[in-house]
Amino acid sequence: MRSLQSSRRSLSRSTRVTGEIEFAVDTSFVIALLKGKAVSPHSLTQIGFPVPVVGELRYGVLGGVDPARRLAELERLITSAIVVPSDAGTAIAYADLRHRLKTAGTPLPENDIWIAATCLQHGLMLLTLDRHFDKVEGLRIAAA
Repeated sequence: MRSLQSSRRSLSRSTRVTGEIEFAVDTSFVIALLKGKAVSPHSLTQIGFPVPVVGELRYGVLGGVDPARRLAELERLITSAIVVPSDAGTAIAYADLRHRLKTAGTPLPENDIWIAATCLQHGLMLLTLDRHFDKVEGLRIAAA
């Protein structure tokens, strides 16, 4: 259990923001990349990881095989990456987007709305394998 607590502290310290990134990733893309089934246009150290992506990756590791080893691997990945935080601007983008999607009858998974809102807020292109992001007007999606 000690490693879980230290991991939490390290991840919270790794959060940083920069205006120099162009891309953000969603969870499906990161998983495919780690399995060798996708190719990134840049190093993961130059790509933004929205907070919901970090949470989804951690959740998957905790429920999988050998969580202690995989948490250490995830921590190395995240601490070298740019974690794009959520703030009041993200919440506004999320609420507007969720309302537009509901009105249009085009639902998305909850965390994916947060990921899309983060990208829209910061003008980031999304690297994803999930086609449902095509429903988000104004979201730039990189061909993966």
